[in-house]
Amino acid sequence: MRILFVGDVFGQPGRRITKELLPALREELAPDLVLLDVHMPGIDGFELCARLKGEETTADLPIVLLTGGDVGEDEAAAVGAEAFLRKPFSPLQLLGLIEQLAGRLVGV
Repeated sequence: MRILFVGDVFGQPGRRITKELLPALREELAPDLVLLDVHMPGIDGFELCARLKGEETTADLPIVLLTGGDVGEDEAAAVGAEAFLRKPFSPLQLLGLIEQLAGRLVGV
């Protein structure tokens, strides 16, 4: 399973999430699941999730939104995210969620 975390890696100073990054997300990296931080420079996690869900090639890609902010599950569901985790969360909580979503991918 390939998991892509979009947040710290792409959110480093000088690197912004832009619409030009979308082809790399779906074609070059080919993740099975995406973890998105809600607060990123450029495109925020909600907008990136909505764009990925709006693309035919990535519409079925499971997306988990992560945040330490005041937004909630309703906003995550509105943009099509399969799950939402509020920071801080335990590594076991994240792994359990990934396992649950992976089971859906293989029909378990």
